[in-house]
Amino acid sequence: MKYTIEELIKILVCLCAVGLFIIGSIMIWNDVQAEGTIDIKSTIIVGSVKSGSAGILLVFIAFVLLLTLLLLTSKKPHSSSLKTSAVNKLGNSIKWIFLALIVSVCLIPYHPAFGGLAIFLGFALIPSGVAYLTFLENDK
Repeated sequence: MKYTIEELIKILVCLCAVGLFIIGSIMIWNDVQAEGTIDIKSTIIVGSVKSGSAGILLVFIAFVLLLTLLLLTSKKPHSSSLKTSAVNKLGNSIKWIFLALIVSVCLIPYHPAFGGLAIFLGFALIPSGVAYLTFLENDK
């Protein structure tokens, strides 16, 4: 099976994001502390994220990478099969975010920093769920 350059880049970005997520989770587990602030300035969102845990910052960056990968895929003509596949991809993303949320909630008794990760993932599920329900409603 031959892959295009665009598909290889998407796979590489996805693997990097998963790697950052795993490294961030390990850093949360080992209680690696680092003060940091990420300033976000775009046409849609303006704000900053401040954290005392380096792991939470890495998990945030991994989430942004995956979200960017999902949102900035190549624009192709809209057809019903493409809409259905996009809805399925978003549904699968929501399932993985929910699974990560459940795992982080289960790890809170072992290390309290996973509580911050669980809160972040919980808030990430809200716009993802709204987008999924909107896509389902428009697909009818």
